[in-house]
Amino acid sequence: MSSSSHNDRPFPLLEALLGLSLLALVLQLLPTGWFDAFDFRKWPQGTWMIVNAVVITALVGSRYGPELVARWTDGSDCKTQTAAAKQMQQDRKERNAAIRRARDARKRRLY
Repeated sequence: MSSSSHNDRPFPLLEALLGLSLLALVLQLLPTGWFDAFDFRKWPQGTWMIVNAVVITALVGSRYGPELVARWTDGSDCKTQTAAAKQMQQDRKERNAAIRRARDARKRRLY
């Protein structure tokens, strides 16, 4: 599991403030008729569900997106996991066979 570091984005707060200030500028430049779209009291229930689904998808995508993209672009990871699983299964079979042989040898000595 990889964790994101702040090295690739050293000033996330400044970036967020810049984005917020740009949004405020755009909202000030829009005519007043556009603000009816932002009047949440008039939104129907279906619109609320769609907006909530988009927000949840964006949050989940921002959290797990980089990991999923890394897995999809690196196909060898899947092959490595499959090979490791086969190797573990083979080791388990060999270990069980050795235990079975030791148990059988012990039985032969006792009787």
